[in-house]
Amino acid sequence: MKSKNQAVFALIVKSTIVFLPLLLSVGIANGQSAPSPSPALTQTSVLSNQEREELTRLRAEKRIQQQVQSDFNSAFSRTTILLNVWLVILSLFPVAIIALFWLLRRVVIREIVDRAMQQLQGMEKLQNQLSTVKQEAENVIQDAKKINYELEQETVSLQQKIKSGQENLSTLTSELDLAKSQVLSRLEAQLKKSQENIEILESNFSSVVSKLEVDAQQQRDVALENLGSLASVLSQELSNLKLGVQQQQELALADLEGSKSEFISQLSGWQSDAQNQKNIVFESLAKLQSEFADQLSELQVDAHHRKEIAFESLGKLDNELKSQLSELQADAQEQKNKIVESLAVLQLEFAEQLSELQLDAQKRKELIIENLEKAGSEFSSQFSELQWNAQQQKILILEKLERLETEFVSQLSELQLDAEERKDLILQELTEITPESILEAVNYEVKEEKEIEEQPQQPELTAEEYVKEGDELFSQKRYEDAIAAYNQAVKIQPDEPVAWLKRGLTLGRLKRYKDAIASYDRAIQIQPDYHQAWCDRGVAFGKLQQHQQAFASFEKATQIKPDDAVAWLNCGLSLVTLEQYEEAIVSFDKALEFQPNSPKIWDKRGYTLVRLGRDDEAIASFNKTLEIKPDYASAYYNKAACYALQRQVELSLATLKQAIELDPRYKEDAATDLDFDDIADDERFKQLVAE
Repeated sequence: MKSKNQAVFALIVKSTIVFLPLLLSVGIANGQSAPSPSPALTQTSVLSNQEREELTRLRAEKRIQQQVQSDFNSAFSRTTILLNVWLVILSLFPVAIIALFWLLRRVVIREIVDRAMQQLQGMEKLQNQLSTVKQEAENVIQDAKKINYELEQETVSLQQKIKSGQENLSTLTSELDLAKSQVLSRLEAQLKKSQENIEILESNFSSVVSKLEVDAQQQRDVALENLGSLASVLSQELSNLKLGVQQQQELALADLEGSKSEFISQLSGWQSDAQNQKNIVFESLAKLQSEFADQLSELQVDAHHRKEIAFESLGKLDNELKSQLSELQADAQEQKNKIVESLAVLQLEFAEQLSELQLDAQKRKELIIENLEKAGSEFSSQFSELQWNAQQQKILILEKLERLETEFVSQLSELQLDAEERKDLILQELTEITPESILEAVNYEVKEEKEIEEQPQQPELTAEEYVKEGDELFSQKRYEDAIAAYNQAVKIQPDEPVAWLKRGLTLGRLKRYKDAIASYDRAIQIQPDYHQAWCDRGVAFGKLQQHQQAFASFEKATQIKPDDAVAWLNCGLSLVTLEQYEEAIVSFDKALEFQPNSPKIWDKRGYTLVRLGRDDEAIASFNKTLEIKPDYASAYYNKAACYALQRQVELSLATLKQAIELDPRYKEDAATDLDFDDIADDERFKQLVAE
């Protein structure tokens, strides 16, 4: 803008310099005096009458000539003045035309800028609409996640049903085991009874035979005579004994056959029950499959519908953008045509009078047209870039939608495959369950139970031994195993606060802070004045960014043990995070009473004083920190930030350099720290941060 004003001023100066000699020449001509009378016309001392008449006539002619000369001079001066006025007007006319063109150009540029701003607002609206579409897509994703969660819930319920079926099968197997043991015990009892009866019969028979033999031996001579009668009696007794033995055997066989029929009937009943359970499980699986297929079809229809809606909205937005762009191009073309027509009219009006001005105007017009064309080309290029960006965003959104759709379909297919596999496994397990497999499983379990009963039992550890084992595992960084040991300890002795405390510490190492807080609470419940439990509880709350609860825990720890500097330090840090700086200073001062040579406490106290705007006291705290520990990098960094807030550039840069030399990570911190904004434009600061 300054260069354009300088060009106009230079043109005015040039026109003034050109017409200044003409104005000066006219002024000089007007300022000249009338010519003095010639010496030849002076009156002589002696004149005749004729000469006098001639002299009077000459004087009259002279007066007339002077009058004509004066009239001519006045007319000439008026003519020159008018000519000078016209020349001034003509010299100022190009300036007016240039100023008019310049104002017209500003109006056109302003109109173009307004149009561009309107188009940018339209693009912002389009971006907002794209963000809404993105939000809708995210909503679709959330719906898909909800559906996935519902499917997971259904799979969990299906697994629970399967577990219940397995439990039913286990109960069936246990019932079969019981029935088998009962039947076997009954059979064994009956066999024992039959064996006892047979043994009794054999013993009776042997005793009778022995007695008969003795009697026969003693009475051989006497019995020879009655041998036939005794033989018949003996044969009769033997037949009776055989009949009794046969009857006992038949009774035992009948009992065995009855128990066998009862066992077979029980087995058939159990098989029918197992078949019924199998049919029920098949029906439930079929129902679940049908419900899952219906939900899957509904989900696919809903996703397809949302996809069509998103495509339609993107198409509408594209059409609106194209229509707006075409309207803008038409308006720009109309404005350009109007400007060209106005320039042509002005050219026709002033072509005959101002040829030089016409050439200048022609040049100016060409420059304006070039500028307009450049502005139009820049504007069209910007709009093409905007349109290209919108197209790229549209393509990205479509790609994201397609990617989400493929991921969703893949997840659904995986769920379907998982459900099918689980269904096949359940069916296979159900088909593999036969009476023989049940009996084998029962026999195997009975055998395992016998082996377990036969194995010697290992002695259990005490709670203290479990705690020692957990401590060893903790020192080896085997935190999961350590937690298992501490769990055993608190299971054996649940009122031991030390075991709960160590369990919380181990959970904290695994970043399971909520579980750690629960352990600390249990330790505090057992021993309310447990100082270490309160401290560690505050640390866990601090890790969870729950600083108010952390401060309450540290405050309780200071009440239990007022001379604990670490607890006072943690109180102060929690208050700094809560932006309660005055109370934090009190806590830091209390901590310094018990640990006056702690560099960390002095550094944190200085940082808090900076937050309160007490810079001199903060610098004193940082100096005390560096006096205790000269290589404490945090103190250098905080001191540099304090100097930067005071706009002491040299001191800030020197101190920051020392902090970075001690700890290079402060280079990145300083680049993004708001405390260094006042010196961020300094080249030395940029070099120090960028090194």
